[in-house]
Order: sequence, then structure tokens, then C-alpha cells
Amino acid sequence: MNVLELREEDGVFDFVVDGVSLRPLLRTDNTSTLRPWDRPQGFARELVDGDGSLEGRVPIYACRKCWVKLDTWDGGHAVRIGRSNERIIWHEIEEFGNSVGDTFEFELEQYRTVLEPFLSSRA
Repeated sequence: MNVLELREEDGVFDFVVDGVSLRPLLRTDNTSTLRPWDRPQGFARELVDGDGSLEGRVPIYACRKCWVKLDTWDGGHAVRIGRSNERIIWHEIEEFGNSVGDTFEFELEQYRTVLEPFLSSRA
């Protein structure tokens, strides 16, 4: 089982799995889709619900310069999210239409706790 964390970096939050940022693992300098000014909701709701807006995938990284290139064909990264019992599963991380990442499994309660600040207006 993997552990998800968020690390604030340059005014946005980076996805950290088992203590390692996903950016170097995915060989990208793109920026995370979790931004403080998007609270509440933003893409966090899609990350929890697994209802992706890009052909069933949820954007996790976007163009650092313009932030509008969320499409995986334009250099963004998106992940397909599944749910099994009390687990959230990230699989098929995609960039430019190609799978580029590993599969990660998170315990549902820990995962929701990490994303909670982005799901409520209390943040």
C-alpha cells in the first residue's frame, strides 16, 4: 500500500508518493493541478470520486507556463482512478497518449484525509 502526501512547492501542491515527488518519476517540470486558489473542489473532487474529465482520467499535472494544457496530448499528465473496497488505485498515468507511470494503491481513509482541505471551504 502506498502513502499519498502533498508538498507545497512554488505556490502549488505537488503529489508525493511514499516520500518521493511524482514529478521526477514522471520526468516532468509541469505543475500540479492542485492549487490553493482553487479551493474548494477543483480537481480534488475528481481525484476522490474517480470521475475524470479527460476520457475517464483525472488531470494531475498541467503546463507550468500557461496551465491550460491539461490534455495528455499537450504534455499534461492524467491518471485513471479506480476504487476497490477501501482502496483508491491510480493506474494508467498518461502523457502524450502513452502510459508513463506505475500503479499506486492508497488506503481510502488516508487518501481522503490528504485531499480533505481541497474538498471543503474550511481551508
